[in-house]
Amino acid sequence: MNDEIKSTLESAAFEIRDLRRQRDLLQAKVDGFELAGALLFARVQEPSRGMSEDIAWKCEKMAQRLAQSPNSGEVK
Repeated sequence: MNDEIKSTLESAAFEIRDLRRQRDLLQAKVDGFELAGALLFARVQEPSRGMSEDIAWKCEKMAQRLAQSPNSGEVK
């Protein structure tokens, strides 16, 4: 009888450990799916605003006008 109980307990322990490993693998998959779903369906909230003036272009144009102007201190 003791051999039977011992064998049953060893089998049960093996099965419990195997089920835990399977659960951990499946939990990792579920976590991956949840993360993918959150990334796919998440909306990034950006402030709604119109286009702003291109200050770099404006600076370049002003620099060009200054360079071409006969009176280098005046800007039209």
